[in-house]
Amino acid sequence: MTAEKQSPFLSGGPTRRDRLPVLVGPLVGVLAALVCGISVLTGVVVVHNMQQELTGVRQENTGLRERLVAVENLLDGAFAGHDRQAVGSSKVCLNICAFLVSGVAGGTHFHETGGGTNYQCLPTDPQWGTYLDGVQQNQGRAFMYGGEYQIHTNAPFGSTSLLDHDVPCAVGYVPTRGSKLMIPARNTCYSGWTREYQGYLMASHYSHAGSKEFVCVDEQPETVSGGHEDKQGALFYPVEARCGSLPCPRYKEGRELTCVVCTK
Repeated sequence: MTAEKQSPFLSGGPTRRDRLPVLVGPLVGVLAALVCGISVLTGVVVVHNMQQELTGVRQENTGLRERLVAVENLLDGAFAGHDRQAVGSSKVCLNICAFLVSGVAGGTHFHETGGGTNYQCLPTDPQWGTYLDGVQQNQGRAFMYGGEYQIHTNAPFGSTSLLDHDVPCAVGYVPTRGSKLMIPARNTCYSGWTREYQGYLMASHYSHAGSKEFVCVDEQPETVSGGHEDKQGALFYPVEARCGSLPCPRYKEGRELTCVVCTK
């Protein structure tokens, strides 16, 4: 009896169903790798975006710090420059800085040994809190007087007499510059700095009881309208160089000192 020939399709070899697990395994691996790659790529994108946001925050903080420094310098009461206070002019910073106050200079009377030692820029529109009218001289007070020029020879500011004229002032700040510097005995800035204004160094009289800080007064000083009267108060005198401790002949005996206000 002849044996039947078995069909190859009915042989004991692997079927398609048998081969399915063999195909699914690598496919799952490929899909897993793809998902992992997408996750990594997404993570990279997220990190990159976070880095960009962090950079933006840092830049914003830097700008805020610079503005804070400028405002703090305004509040410390010194006359170092246009991002603080400018003496002798109410208009000097109109084109270069943000205006805050235009007013009159003031300080302690030149005869008084107490009180404040720095000049102040007082606004023309004062506001009051709780007060007691009348001078309380015997109850413990300090006093604020207006400022006056004391320039008898009209030097070094030219031919216009400034004697006993009241002193104007302005307060502002340069938003883009956080550093400032007043340099005595110079009328130009050093490299890397921007000159805001130049002028002459002034202070209280050397023999007065109430000493004041050195301030840089604009080379073309203004006066307060209607303020020409000898009332004394906080007085402004030009400053001269004296040889000895100062190195002469670079410095000249008795010569009025210049000054410049610089920012960057």
